Amino acid sequence: MDKDFIVHFRDGNSSTGYDPLEVEANQFATELLMPAEKVRETFGEAPFDIDDNGALRKLATRFGVSPMAMAIRLSSLDLIVAA
Repeated sequence: MDKDFIVHFRDGNSSTGYDPLEVEANQFATELLMPAEKVRETFGEAPFDIDDNGALRKLATRFGVSPMAMAIRLSSLDLIVAA
């Protein structure tokens, strides 16, 4: 059996946003689940304000992510201004 690989488990440092491996993994997951071009296109079809929780949940569901993840993505793409 091949055992020449490293497994990284989450620890207290993982959620701080400073661990380079965690940051890279989060960026990869973001692009995989919520590609910038597709998010811009979909949001452009029916733009909404960040306070419209129903629209945010609907968009998040469409991409299979949490509303919080979608809000962060929309903000990072300058599509909404997070309060």
